Amino acid sequence: MLADCYSEMGQTRAAARVLREATGVSGDTSLALDYAACLLKLGEYAEAEKRIGEVRGRTGAPEKTFRHEALLCALTGRQDEALALMKNETQSSRQISVAVYALLGQKARAIEGIRLASGSEGFRTYRWYPYSYLVLENNPFFDALRDDPAFRSIAGKAKALYEERARRFGAL
Repeated sequence: MLADCYSEMGQTRAAARVLREATGVSGDTSLALDYAACLLKLGEYAEAEKRIGEVRGRTGAPEKTFRHEALLCALTGRQDEALALMKNETQSSRQISVAVYALLGQKARAIEGIRLASGSEGFRTYRWYPYSYLVLENNPFFDALRDDPAFRSIAGKAKALYEERARRFGAL
């Protein structure tokens, strides 16, 4: 999807614009939550909270929104609430969980999640690699991890793979 490409390249505002338009047309709850995630990356917490609440109200299903609520709590200094929400963590929620743990300063836990998802286990779980070089480089939720040697090692391997693929197939 176009918004994913923008987001991975660090063009969060463009991704948010595309998602805002898409949610206006389709009303899809997944797109609405992706839009909320962009708003969180942009620091637009009140609007993100509103969008998350709308999805929760439409679905009546907290299991659809707890990950985004945990991100919001982590970003707004409500660590205990974020951790309580993460007790609902599932295999499919691990990508956002990693961001929550990074934001809460739980670097080892976040990096371990990235490491696991970056290998073959990650592909089996997600059917894609959620931590490409561009994601590791551009996602502001990982800013607190950037100085960690283990994170730099993972990002370095992802960069080498990205550069090798760019040589073979062309760069983004």
